[in-house]
Amino acid sequence: SGGLDSSSVSFLAAELLQRQHQTLTTMSHVPLFKEELTRSQDPTLVLDETPFILATVAASGNIDPLLLASKHISPTDGLIKVLDCQDDVIHGASNAYWMSDIFETAQREGFGSLLSGEMGNGGISYSGLNYLLPFTHPYFLRNPKQLIKTKVLKPLLLKYYPQLMETKENSLTEYVKQHSYLHKNVLAEWQILAHLRKQNKGLFTYHHSSKSGMLDILDIGNNPRCMYGANSKHFYGVELRDPTGDVRVLEYCLSLPNDVFFDQQGNPKQLLKNTMKNRLPDKVLFEKKKGVQSSDINYRIGVERETINELLHRMCR
Repeated sequence: SGGLDSSSVSFLAAELLQRQHQTLTTMSHVPLFKEELTRSQDPTLVLDETPFILATVAASGNIDPLLLASKHISPTDGLIKVLDCQDDVIHGASNAYWMSDIFETAQREGFGSLLSGEMGNGGISYSGLNYLLPFTHPYFLRNPKQLIKTKVLKPLLLKYYPQLMETKENSLTEYVKQHSYLHKNVLAEWQILAHLRKQNKGLFTYHHSSKSGMLDILDIGNNPRCMYGANSKHFYGVELRDPTGDVRVLEYCLSLPNDVFFDQQGNPKQLLKNTMKNRLPDKVLFEKKKGVQSSDINYRIGVERETINELLHRMCR
């Protein structure tokens, strides 16, 4: 994707393959409506990660990148393909079209395995918990106001007033409440906001250790990731493997103290950044903006408005 996890997996896999005189092929989803995204650029987000992908390709020297704009698969095509493959709805269903494109491309090109970095957030690229850093951490010594905010106010809110955290503008619950296209009657009848609060409990939970926070993200026992990978293998003949989910890697990450995930300035994700220093380019290592999956989904849906209306009519009937 151009982010830390997939870039690290790609770089290391390419490094290993080079010893066998083989080249790694990577597959990345990129926007189709690039010009439209340029006009609606958000200064806090990366809407097209192509420059980050190509920076890693250049740093490696042993990667053959395939940039897939998925022009031939619409969002509704993707939903139908994933239902056929998984017999189930999936998390992040607006990504279904480009996920299907990657699997179909891998199948067509004759590849037997796909590597991903899906579980990195709960392991190698874990952000850490800044409120568990010691009072004497250099970040707090230089920023007394931040110490009060992070070490005092944040733990109090998480422990005793998590409902206040949900009212933050960037919380998913608040976003759905303020910006949802769903009618209020639908929100009420299906108790969607209450369900979201239950699902997002982990986002607003006080954790006593970094291990507790990681386990919350990994959601062991409830995460369907392995089942989806197995279904994809049966459907496409392409096995999905995630090196960031290797049990040895996760056990190592879970054993580490919280401080390891921060630098002296309080910046997070330092475990992976230190590991990949002088390998991945700085452009990828130190980018603070978040990349957006399916960033041009609105434009893609606009093109197939008639198809969507027809599907809705069929469902109503």
